[in-house]
Amino acid sequence: MKDELTRQEVINKLKQLGRDVNIQIDAMKNPKMRMPQRTLSNVYFDEKDHLIKLGDKTQTRSFFNVAQAKRFMQTMLVSAQIEKLLK
Repeated sequence: MKDELTRQEVINKLKQLGRDVNIQIDAMKNPKMRMPQRTLSNVYFDEKDHLIKLGDKTQTRSFFNVAQAKRFMQTMLVSAQIEKLLK
C-alpha cells in the first residue's frame, strides 16, 4: 500500500505530537491535538486494498475539556507506548 509510513516516519510523527503539546503547555495554552474522526460517517471500504479506512474528517481533542480530557491523556499514553515499541 502506497500510503503506509515507515517505522521511522511514525516515530517522527509521534515525537512531533509530543513537541507540539509541550509547546502549547509552555505557552500556557490548552493542549490540543487534531486526529482522524473515528465515526461511521468517516469510514469507507477501499476496494483496491480490501480494507476499511478512515476518511479525511478530523476532530480536535483538548485537555481542558472535561468530556475530552480522559481521551486526550489516553491518546498521549498510547502514543508514547507505540513510540517505545517501535524503537
